[in-house]
Amino acid sequence: MSSSQRRPMPLPEIENEDDMENPPAEEETSQNWLLRHLRLFLEDIDDVHLTNFIQKQDITIFRNFMMAPTTERRCLYSPSRKNLKMNSEQDEESKRKHEEELKKKQEEAQKEILQEMIQLEIQDVNLNSLPPEILFKWHDVEKIPQEDEFVYIAVRDQPKMDEKNEFDQYYIVGYLKNAERYKKLIEIAHLILREKLTFERQIDMLFMSQNLSATNREKWQNPDEAFENFITDSLCFAFWLSKKQELPTDDIDVESIEALLRPRLKNFVANPSQQNLTQLWLEMSLYEIKFLNGPQFVDTIQSRLQRIYTIFSALQLLYSGLNKDWLQKTIFYTVELISRIFATKIKENAKKLLAVKDDERENIEEGEGENFSEIKPIFLEFLKLGSSIFDERSEEHACLEKIRQCMRIIDFIEEELEKIQKLVSDLNDPKRDMMLDRSGMDKSFEIVQEIWNVFEESYFESSLETGNFESLKNVCLQLSTLHNKLKETIPPLDEYCT
Repeated sequence: MSSSQRRPMPLPEIENEDDMENPPAEEETSQNWLLRHLRLFLEDIDDVHLTNFIQKQDITIFRNFMMAPTTERRCLYSPSRKNLKMNSEQDEESKRKHEEELKKKQEEAQKEILQEMIQLEIQDVNLNSLPPEILFKWHDVEKIPQEDEFVYIAVRDQPKMDEKNEFDQYYIVGYLKNAERYKKLIEIAHLILREKLTFERQIDMLFMSQNLSATNREKWQNPDEAFENFITDSLCFAFWLSKKQELPTDDIDVESIEALLRPRLKNFVANPSQQNLTQLWLEMSLYEIKFLNGPQFVDTIQSRLQRIYTIFSALQLLYSGLNKDWLQKTIFYTVELISRIFATKIKENAKKLLAVKDDERENIEEGEGENFSEIKPIFLEFLKLGSSIFDERSEEHACLEKIRQCMRIIDFIEEELEKIQKLVSDLNDPKRDMMLDRSGMDKSFEIVQEIWNVFEESYFESSLETGNFESLKNVCLQLSTLHNKLKETIPPLDEYCT
């Protein structure tokens, strides 16, 4: 939130109960605003208790909270339900007992000064009406209240300008009627996240428990902590959704690693234990698969793949039955993902060949493609591991074998691209700008474009991902033909250009 954003200021205190009941909408004070929410949340409580809490009790903590900058994440609580169901007869009986006890003390007193002190105590009790007025209290430390029921006020990260009331634009008011289950969820989350379960994350889980299905709910999350955010959201969905409801999945056609890991978190929520925790930590480590498909150096990808492979190898020794089914599904997804990444990188190298035109010329070092040969050994290990856990008669085993066969063709495709890259580097020599006859150069540019078209028209990524050997073989043959054609077409440099 920008520090320049305007914060609503609490207006002067209310003067009487009539003003509390019908305040002018455009001049609603912070106290009126809070009382309005309390009446909505605690409608079964006598209104006199709510009004006394706002009117007569010390609200310094509330005022300080409202006066502080709205650029900071803060939360204020008011635990409730402590003797709140006392009716008027109980109130009168309690008052009568207090008065009788104090009167007895007064009769026993002998000295005038003691009588004066007792009289002051009687007045103080009458003014404060102890039973109804100690029912609420403020709680402003960064810790969830111990009480099982409380109202909370939190600062919004971003003002919600579609709210009519200015206080509602900057603050959230919520009510947790039964905190027992919420605190159970916090215990489970602490088992997994440990010190990562910050106060902000607990409040975020509180928001989510109150408004699970909202797509635009308030979030106290750090976008950089994608892994912790994923665990937090998944735990909340698994804990609060009924058994008939399914965990949400990403809006994509293929499965994601998130979709594979959410059921594991759901299983842990159903049976949280230290014994299951080690297994869950191993499974959650596979979240790193999500970051394979992104801009990064080859050695980074290789390190990630090595860690992921180590985790799979450990899980293979532990799992059987339903767990083995999940492991098979996850490994197969990972192999398909690596295949797609590998093919995409090769295709990107082919696209860099197009940077030979005058208006697209790049530095030769920048235009050269990355070498992914270091990734191949670990990828082949993934294929071997996948084949070992699937039945030889299964479709998945057959697909993995096809991908393994296709990697031989990939070696030849990369060799052809390296040869073509050398020719393109020669074609990109600045000395050729001085050549008078540009016809040979133009034909060479057309051949380079044809090379790129081969990758585009063959659906190269899908071919490797599905193990389409014939399609990749055809790509290799076309590249070999176009390589020879380009080598014959590139004209020699004119004598005066050398």
